[in-house]
Amino acid sequence: MLSRRDILYDLLRCIFDDRTRVFTPQIPGSSTEKVTFSDLYVNALFHSPKCSKILREKMRETPEFALEFCKIALLANVG
Repeated sequence: MLSRRDILYDLLRCIFDDRTRVFTPQIPGSSTEKVTFSDLYVNALFHSPKCSKILREKMRETPEFALEFCKIALLANVG
């Protein structure tokens, strides 16, 4: 039997691991080249005025942290 935690983890993994480039970047001055959902979401959080300087530095230093943080933020924003 699958728990809600298992389903959420698998869904997030599928969403953030998808390498299909279909999204247009929303950052002013960026190229018109399409990006993946994970790139789009990381950049959106990174350029958010609510993102602290310390959090930005941690996201820049550790891409794995940025990806996991985005998963948590997506769950918080949707939930």
